[in-house]
Amino acid sequence: MIEHLAARMALSIKRSVPDHPTSTAVFQFAISMLLNLLFVVITTFGISLVTGHTSEAAAVLISFALLRQLTGGMHLKTNLQCGVCSTLVFTIISVADLSTVLTVAATLTAMLIVFLLAPVGIDKQSRIPAKYYPYMKLAALLLIASNLLVLSPVLSLSFLAQSITLILGKVVRT
Repeated sequence: MIEHLAARMALSIKRSVPDHPTSTAVFQFAISMLLNLLFVVITTFGISLVTGHTSEAAAVLISFALLRQLTGGMHLKTNLQCGVCSTLVFTIISVADLSTVLTVAATLTAMLIVFLLAPVGIDKQSRIPAKYYPYMKLAALLLIASNLLVLSPVLSLSFLAQSITLILGKVVRT
């Protein structure tokens, strides 16, 4: 669905500006990423309006995205799979409530996973030189550790969910 719409939009752009050096495939990829992002954000916020957890949904979306940029992780095969899975996970996290002990445990578990595995797949999705990966890992660990001060159940689960994509990314890649 998302890929089909992106393909139609990319062809339309290429027809409008046929001499543009960017290929239709590159346009399609970029558009599909933007559509996927819009789908996840709009759907997650839409559901959060119904559940009354909009601020929690915003915290999940932002914290997951920040950690993902620093650590990488597994990608699903299609944008639709990613959009539906992400929306479900983000919505469940936004309504979850944990005790302080479980919040700390989830935060420390996320830190351990990131410490042991990050980064995963960043070399395939960014142009950041490998010499910066240790700094990115440190930034990721500091980001997660900040939740030990805030003790947010939503952040702990968001960080844990993202760190689990590192495990899945390692398993799928090997």
